[in-house]
Amino acid sequence: MRIGIGIPTYDTWKAAMALSLIGALNRLQGIEYSIIARKGCYLDILREECVQTALELKCDRLVFVDTDMMFPPEAIAQLLEAKKDIIGAAYNQKGLPLRSTVRLSDGKDAFLEGVPVPTQPFKCAAVATGLMAINMHRLTDNMAPPYFAYESAQRLKLAAKLGRGGEDVAFCVRAAECGLEVWCDPTIPVKHLGEFAY
Repeated sequence: MRIGIGIPTYDTWKAAMALSLIGALNRLQGIEYSIIARKGCYLDILREECVQTALELKCDRLVFVDTDMMFPPEAIAQLLEAKKDIIGAAYNQKGLPLRSTVRLSDGKDAFLEGVPVPTQPFKCAAVATGLMAINMHRLTDNMAPPYFAYESAQRLKLAAKLGRGGEDVAFCVRAAECGLEVWCDPTIPVKHLGEFAY
């Protein structure tokens, strides 16, 4: 298997993310990988560039890792072993009160107070791209580019449907409309690094 590790950023890499990534790459046995780092102002365009580079490199999977993520060494291997069209880890947005980056089909957070937290991967409407694996063959067989770039009108439509409208939600919604399954793995402990580790 050949994978691309897409790292889009408009900022600098956090040291904890780099250490997490090194630990995870050391766990990938028999997997060839390429680091696809992109820097600029617009995350949707940077993610699109990562996808296009992964296609040029003939990657079987593209794993997005944001520069403000901290995760255990087995995280990337676990996402790959799930063999899903699209699967991402569950983590919180940066800020208080805590809000999940995973959206259910009704637009609500996946982990609301009083709702049991799933202990196995589950299908969802959208999951953030901070730590996500995408099956490139399924992607190109079912969707047409651009995959991540989107317009303001789409952003407003998504915000009305799922409560927010970032490039990650836009991608997941379009992917589901094209027949791809979007999954969340809640078993990977991920911290979203900001002023605190959320």
